[in-house]
Amino acid sequence: MLANCYYLGIAVSGLAAMLFVACGPGTGSSPYQVETFAGTGTRGQADGTISTATFASPEEVAVAPDGTVYVVETIQGRVRRIASDGRVTTLTSSEDLSLPSRLAISTGGILFLTDAANNRIVEIKPNGSLSIVAGTGETGNRDGPSETAEFNFPIGIAVAPEGSIYVADSGNAKIRVIDSAGKVTTLAGSGEKGYADGAGTEARFDGLNELALDSQGNVYVTEAGPGRVRRISPAGDVTTVAGGANGHGFRDGAPDNARFSGLGGIVVDEDGIIYVAEFGNNRVRKIVPGEGVSTIAGSGEAGYRNGEGDQAEMNRPTGLALGPGGALYVADVGNNVVRRIVKTTTPVE
Repeated sequence: MLANCYYLGIAVSGLAAMLFVACGPGTGSSPYQVETFAGTGTRGQADGTISTATFASPEEVAVAPDGTVYVVETIQGRVRRIASDGRVTTLTSSEDLSLPSRLAISTGGILFLTDAANNRIVEIKPNGSLSIVAGTGETGNRDGPSETAEFNFPIGIAVAPEGSIYVADSGNAKIRVIDSAGKVTTLAGSGEKGYADGAGTEARFDGLNELALDSQGNVYVTEAGPGRVRRISPAGDVTTVAGGANGHGFRDGAPDNARFSGLGGIVVDEDGIIYVAEFGNNRVRKIVPGEGVSTIAGSGEAGYRNGEGDQAEMNRPTGLALGPGGALYVADVGNNVVRRIVKTTTPVE
């Protein structure tokens, strides 16, 4: 069995660098604590308090600036809302949605959702009603005005502070952008699936899943099957942050040697540190670009156990969001709950 490892830091002296990693099952010194935020663990659709409400395979989680948490139940076609007082309600359960996938929230609190099987991007109003942002509903690959643009199973979505919406158009293997005027363009991706870094439409993607933005306007995307994290600059230049061409699996360490399995949600904190939910390995991983990949939560076994990071168990963690104070919220699909990961203390040797 592989040891559980987590990244402690890097000491640099001149041109030499040393990576410090702690390994071993149940080290008892993890700085991360996993807890249940909402849900009983029983599959259902009951609203109520965070301790009594039930969820059905929640795949996405997002946190608004005011601390409200939103949960997407893709198969059920529902979006749930968890208010700051802990009350869980159903925001929208619309027959107009088909496989609602990922949710993004603007700095002003506006909700945008990828309606994957309908090939559309929609806005969710505070009362739960929907309006189409872009996409005809037909499967296609067309840039242009929002009302004539076409997508092919859009999944990941992120919103920039100025209002531009970035979309991981998985079926077309492209990163698309909807500007504030409603015009849809292609930022990166040739449209042919594969693996190639490069400028704009010279790059290739495969298995596009979720998106995140950093403070510099870079776009980060997970490729689920291949187990890669890619970065797209504002100019459209594509590079690989972690995972490389090594294939899927599990390995912490240097970014180009690290391996992942089933990459889902991704977030970037204010320091540029990347966190990813990994449903194939039942873990949440941390990526310090150019330095190292480590596991912050999950033993690797599919289960349901709260506790210290490397001792906790999750079951297909998919959605990931960054909340107030740096807490991470996880859509734990197999356990039908929303988990929260908080940083406690610095490990002591």
